Amino acid sequence: MDAASHITIDESSVRYDGWRIVAVCFLVATFGWAFGFYGQSVYLAELQRQHGWPASLISGATTFFYLFGAAIVVFVNEAVKIFGPRNCLVAGVCATAVAAVSLGQVREPWQLYLADAALAFGWAGMSLGMITNTLGLWFDKKRGMAISLALNGASFGGIAGVPCL
Repeated sequence: MDAASHITIDESSVRYDGWRIVAVCFLVATFGWAFGFYGQSVYLAELQRQHGWPASLISGATTFFYLFGAAIVVFVNEAVKIFGPRNCLVAGVCATAVAAVSLGQVREPWQLYLADAALAFGWAGMSLGMITNTLGLWFDKKRGMAISLALNGASFGGIAGVPCL
């Protein structure tokens, strides 16, 4: 055996690169939950105000977002294996950005469903499944702590993201 195979990684060290990944996942969770999970209430109120659409119509699109997102999030692990965590995270961020811009441009109900479909892809690439898969590649002994710290971004997304929306 060579010397490199005996090197142990100290996950508790501040210098461990995995902690930077935790910070990135914190930001991913902040924006993912702000735009995806908590943002739905803002979209409902704004679309109702702008277009006079009934809450049931907008809520139907929200339900579609959650159901479609739940259906595709089960494929996150396979996507990470095929494309890598960085590409999957970037795709999730891009899909969320496209969806956020699209939601601001919606003029017809079908466009709302299309924007929510894009948001569901973004949610799959920025939510719990993606974050835990990513951090699982970096942490073994401190995995629980790393995931907990990163997922605090979800709460921060509700605290800071919704008022910004």
